[in-house]
Amino acid sequence: MFKDKVIIVTGSVQGIGKRTAELLAERGAKVVVNSRTADKVEKTVAEFTAKGFDVLGITGDVSDFDFCVDMKNQAVAKFGRVDYLINNAGLAAKGTISDTQANVYEKMYAVNVLGSLFPTMAFLPEIKKTKGGVLFISSMAGIIGLPSYSAYSGTKRSIVSLAESLTNELVDD
Repeated sequence: MFKDKVIIVTGSVQGIGKRTAELLAERGAKVVVNSRTADKVEKTVAEFTAKGFDVLGITGDVSDFDFCVDMKNQAVAKFGRVDYLINNAGLAAKGTISDTQANVYEKMYAVNVLGSLFPTMAFLPEIKKTKGGVLFISSMAGIIGLPSYSAYSGTKRSIVSLAESLTNELVDD
């Protein structure tokens, strides 16, 4: 099912994102791994390459639209197409609304919401060509707001709504 599919996984040098990219590569996918941290991208690419996986590592911030366009261009230049995008990049922070600084909310909304929206906007034309798909990684916190996790819950609910809206927009595609 994933053999020779080109799959972008944002935030994929640790945790769920890395394991997802690894499982897809084990099943024959060509994967693009991404993080804001260059040494983590290089380490993951080296690890995946040593296992014989076809991988491209791209360092950058998915909350920057221009970077997302560049990432799409690099992926298409290397692999010729894009089949799937998995929006995994995200941050979490604990703290009550009254105890959390405004800049924490700004950073979380940038990474968690724009970091899913901007890659989707950049990659969607390519994904439509291949009749592929977009997957958003969210959380139960996006359905039920968690105490002391208002920023995280709010961003994850935004992702759920974004995915629902996109599904409705693309129903004929």
